[in-house]
Amino acid sequence: MRGIIAVLLAGVLVAGGCAGVNDTGEENAAGPAAPSNAGLREGSGAGDGSGRGPGTGDGGGPQSVLIELKVAVDESLAEAFAQVEHGFEVNHPNVEVVLSYGEGSNLADRIAGGEPADVFVTDDPFAARAVTLNAEPVEVGRVSLVLVKPGAGAGFIDFVRAGDGRRILTDSGLLRP
Repeated sequence: MRGIIAVLLAGVLVAGGCAGVNDTGEENAAGPAAPSNAGLREGSGAGDGSGRGPGTGDGGGPQSVLIELKVAVDESLAEAFAQVEHGFEVNHPNVEVVLSYGEGSNLADRIAGGEPADVFVTDDPFAARAVTLNAEPVEVGRVSLVLVKPGAGAGFIDFVRAGDGRRILTDSGLLRP
């Protein structure tokens, strides 16, 4: 019964000339405005619920998987690493960096206790040594970066060590030119 009512209502709207308006307020001759996907990142799961569309590998669009990279940052480095986060995401659009903050040794204890993190960043060399799990700390000036678990974190460390991240740290005053 509901299906019949929906079909009848759709026919009345089409016959009555109800074209709707699009997101910009202009008339849309094809019918009512479709919801906007503005603000959604490709591969973020937006779609029509059919399981087809961008990021699903059905050939209808590029396949893109959004990787979440968890970076635990010593609170003394928060301002500079917010800029590093932005720079890394611009250069790696398929990676979303999620920063968490804390005092160096406290943050190291939290990570050792099981708090999820891919990379640990601190200016406390003792804290950096406390959380060494998969690699020795990489020293960039007075900043230590530790790869907590293998994966995308290695690219983040490379970005800070030798890429635009190093320039960001130099511009912030953490490194000397």
